[in-house]
Amino acid sequence: MIHFSCVVAPIIFFVSPITVFYPAYLKGGRVELPPLVLTAQSLQCMVWFVFGMMLNQYVILIPNAIGTILGFIYLACYPYFWKPHLHRTQFMQQLAVSAVIFMSVMALYWIRKEDAIGIIGCTAGIIMLTSPVCVMFEVVKTSNVELMGSLWMGVAQVWCTFSCTVEGYCWQHKPQIWIQNGIGLSVSIIALVLRWGMHCANRSSYKGKMAGSPGKMAGSPASRIDEESTGFGESEGLLRTKLCTTFSDSRMG
Repeated sequence: MIHFSCVVAPIIFFVSPITVFYPAYLKGGRVELPPLVLTAQSLQCMVWFVFGMMLNQYVILIPNAIGTILGFIYLACYPYFWKPHLHRTQFMQQLAVSAVIFMSVMALYWIRKEDAIGIIGCTAGIIMLTSPVCVMFEVVKTSNVELMGSLWMGVAQVWCTFSCTVEGYCWQHKPQIWIQNGIGLSVSIIALVLRWGMHCANRSSYKGKMAGSPGKMAGSPASRIDEESTGFGESEGLLRTKLCTTFSDSRMG
């Protein structure tokens, strides 16, 4: 069961950035997500795919092959949705660094340095999985949880990292695997707790503003006007209109 989860969960995690791009596409807007999570995904998937070829392990090969393909798609789409003044320089620098690292990995592959490739893959994976840490202070400052990606990305990361931590520790016995995913599991749980906390804080703030606004208290003139304008007080508004019309006609008569 855990082997199956280690194939399916990473694939779902690698698919989850679609939940950031698709809403932006529908609205014609921009994404808040920094490029690090996408560039790191592409790099770590390529490195782990090479590592999986050396071990001939389908549990490693299948999800990382899919993750590499999806990573290239995300990287191709990202410039259409980024905020150039914030993301352009980061994106280009990260692509350049990723290219250099992957060329080094291929050199290590030819001389069969399995452990070194695993360490590089572990490092790239840690960068990807801990990327929410880089924006947590900004999230708290701005209350913009979208900087950490979508909720589905967070949930998928918890499932993926938990499954791979168990797989790497109990079956693969590869510290490169369970260390990376153990750290990622801790960060993903913290990110979800932060997201939940910010949601509760924003909700409480909204309720406080509504309760403290005298113009919106039940029974106030502003409340009745809002009801009429939104249709909730339509019958009362019509009744008052008719009474005013009748009163005006009687005076004119």
